[in-house]
Amino acid sequence: MKSLFKSVKGFKFTDFVIKLLILSEISFFLLGISSTLIITKEFWIFSQSFSILGALELFYKEKEFALFLIISIFGISAPLLKMLLKIFNINYMVAFLHRFTFLDIFLVTILIYVAKSSSIIDADVGVGFWYLLTALGISYLQILLLFIINKQELNTSH
Repeated sequence: MKSLFKSVKGFKFTDFVIKLLILSEISFFLLGISSTLIITKEFWIFSQSFSILGALELFYKEKEFALFLIISIFGISAPLLKMLLKIFNINYMVAFLHRFTFLDIFLVTILIYVAKSSSIIDADVGVGFWYLLTALGISYLQILLLFIINKQELNTSH
């Protein structure tokens, strides 16, 4: 079976593609945490938008240090660390951190569900949600690509 991606004089195209995907994931993640994540409307008149970084600032100002730490660790630090570790191929740590990353997408989904259930507050996703979802999709694309590459390498070694 021919390899999907060939190596040319020590340069592996697959390594380049994976690194490019990781950089894209980091870019979309950074856009996601700094862009509007949720837009809420109260009584159909008052509107407010929230980003992850804005929420961190609010939690710090309001002395909600537990929420500040949870969002800092699981919403920003763990995903960024996981992406940086992928660049250096430290896979055992990546597998561990993958369990704890992108919890914010899950939480936003629950928040919007609760808000849609209410007759007073309405909530919609902002562009930041879509950036984070794109980063998550790129992460899973990397996993799929690595699976295909590893499978091909196993088939060619036999």
